[in-house]
Amino acid sequence: LNNESSPYQISVAMAALVVGLCLTWDGPQMWQALFTLALSLSAALAGCFEANEQQLPIFSVISLMFQAAVTVGLAVYWGFEGSQVLLGACCGFAGAYGMSGWIRAMDAVTPGVAMLWYVAGAVFGILIF
Repeated sequence: LNNESSPYQISVAMAALVVGLCLTWDGPQMWQALFTLALSLSAALAGCFEANEQQLPIFSVISLMFQAAVTVGLAVYWGFEGSQVLLGACCGFAGAYGMSGWIRAMDAVTPGVAMLWYVAGAVFGILIF
């Protein structure tokens, strides 16, 4: 326990112990929750990375992270039917992006409005599919 090269060893061990105890208590249900949470977090981090690469404002970064996490979380939670959620989000976003010439010009005046347009397109796609 006194390994100087890993100062977080005890924290990692305690987290693993808590997860192990939770999986022992109700394995299948806890596994579904942990798996959904892990994939949602991964999607949010991927969205954050991409938004930061595009140098988007913080509001856009947060909204993109939230949308990615919720979309992937719903898709994983609902199982195979969740693939329709992802398809709807992709189609809605593609449609909004394809019709966004006017909103990009407006985004120069009101930052973040283009991101709101893309989010609305993805949500519309989810509702349609």
